[in-house]
Amino acid sequence: MIRTVGYDSKFLESTDNLKRVVKKSLGREPNSEVARGATVCLQNGRLYFEAAEKSPMEIKPLLIFYGIVNYSKGLAIALNLKGIETLPQTHGLRDISEQNSKLEELKVKSEGNGTFQRFNDSVCKLDCVEYKNNRLNRYDYITVLAAESSSLENRELTLKDILARIHRLAPLYSTTFCEDAKTIRCDISYSDRQHGLAELRIATGKIINDTESRIRIIDNLKARYPFLEKWCLIEARGDLDHSVFNFMNFDESSCAAISDKGGERENGQYNVGSSITMGLRSKQCKCVNFWDIIQPTGEGPENGPYLIEPFDSICISELSLYYLGMFLLSSLVRYRPQIWMHSLSRLATSDLPSDDAALALIEKFLEDTLNVFPSAIVKAMSMKPKRLDESVISG
Repeated sequence: MIRTVGYDSKFLESTDNLKRVVKKSLGREPNSEVARGATVCLQNGRLYFEAAEKSPMEIKPLLIFYGIVNYSKGLAIALNLKGIETLPQTHGLRDISEQNSKLEELKVKSEGNGTFQRFNDSVCKLDCVEYKNNRLNRYDYITVLAAESSSLENRELTLKDILARIHRLAPLYSTTFCEDAKTIRCDISYSDRQHGLAELRIATGKIINDTESRIRIIDNLKARYPFLEKWCLIEARGDLDHSVFNFMNFDESSCAAISDKGGERENGQYNVGSSITMGLRSKQCKCVNFWDIIQPTGEGPENGPYLIEPFDSICISELSLYYLGMFLLSSLVRYRPQIWMHSLSRLATSDLPSDDAALALIEKFLEDTLNVFPSAIVKAMSMKPKRLDESVISG
């Protein structure tokens, strides 16, 4: 059965519906010309995606990419309230791959002011941190800015760099390359207005055996996610096949005081929970705004939020990663069809080794893009940028 883009996306192909949705999110209604331009792009994007569903693998990446481009244009038009004629006529990306690159070695460079930059500057403002409000027993979000296009100028990413940061691909990525994917599950909870206390929980497959292994795992986590340097470790516990680390948003002096309270336990476990309780009661422990010391999280399909490892010290929006990855694969189909066709053939000769190790991963990426991107754009179209202020906390 051919899957089509959901009706929530088709809903926005009506100018009246799009006007209403954008006005609710931005507080301003696009004029008819702007709305018409956005809906045309969304409709074209849907048609490309539906065509991609029926197309052979040899050309599927190209059709998916054109679907992405049109959805991206629609979002940029609607959120910037500017007509379709104001969009640049270039992608703003360049394929700088070596002529005989393996699939995972394909490389893209961001440069100039193209459709990608307009899209990225639209979605980077909508990246979120999802958290559980324990007082109200509900999940909510705040918006945290991801990398703007100016930060991406002249950055170069390989396809492997990109696929490593797509959370849905993490298990298959690890199996394909025999290394950890660059995403990790997390949970964030916000406890109360009185102290402003937030807790960040990270689970990893690395096992705590003793104090040295715990320190080694934490150092690795902080190297991958530098913002953790600003969080205070309050608990570390190991299980048979994973370890869990809990952090809280205490300021530097509070964290130093808590760390001196002797949280060591057997087999490398660590817990300073009792010290925190006493410190809060005596007002010796002070919290900082957790949204000022956190990076954006992704929203998982089933298992909750996750972190994406920064690239070259910057956090790239996951939707922009989808765009970059599909640009590379579409360029491969257009300009290096011999590499793509050889990979799909799964053949090897003495002169031409096989290049199909990453093929299953790429095929899943194509499938996930069709599932994820259209609905994510619909969600982005209706999102309100939101900080954690009194009105949000109190509901």
